[in-house]
Amino acid sequence: MKCRKISGLCFAVLGVMAVFAFGTAGSASAEILFLPNSHRFPYHLVGVGGQTRLLTTGNTFVESKKVDILLLVLSQTLFDAHFRFLETGVGSSTCTSPGESAGTVLIRLLGHFGLADPGFVPAVLLLVPAGFRFTCSLGPISQEVLVRGGIIGRIASPAVNEDSELLKLLFNETATHGHQDLTTFLLGGQALTNQIEETSISEGAFEQSAQSGPLILLHALPGEGPFLLILP
Repeated sequence: MKCRKISGLCFAVLGVMAVFAFGTAGSASAEILFLPNSHRFPYHLVGVGGQTRLLTTGNTFVESKKVDILLLVLSQTLFDAHFRFLETGVGSSTCTSPGESAGTVLIRLLGHFGLADPGFVPAVLLLVPAGFRFTCSLGPISQEVLVRGGIIGRIASPAVNEDSELLKLLFNETATHGHQDLTTFLLGGQALTNQIEETSISEGAFEQSAQSGPLILLHALPGEGPFLLILP
């Protein structure tokens, strides 16, 4: 098997990623598709998540009490996601992104449906937009937080080939601080390796970071109808 490297990552384009090509036999099993029963796109899902945490390898963490989410599924493999983190802070400070009320951090991400390895687990890959940042303030003291990279989450429900109007996502870290449990994403006939998130505090060095929290529940908007996750 031959390997080749690509670099980069931005909101609309995959940038720096290590990629290797699968053989013909592997390609058929390395793909999962989102298919509305109506066959109509875009398809809308909305939902909420509970308390979430971003934790770096240096043991710095950003916590949010709640997250509101909108998913706009554009095709069988591609979606836009809006995550609005509420009551967000680092310790006693309050974190806010530009144009939002205090404690609210909004991030717009490009996402893919696919499979995560090991285990060929149905999953999503979220790509952080280039230059994404927010500010955490305590009185007159502020520190800027920059986040880059990608993060993989499991699709906990529905099962493959099961009609549903509910999508459940789960993001887990390992026992080692700042490490996501899944870092290889299978998209079509390619494996995108080393999909990690990195965070910089107050213009310091970027450290690997991970996201964790309870199940995220996303419901189809009325009139969208059920969908299937299929292995072609």
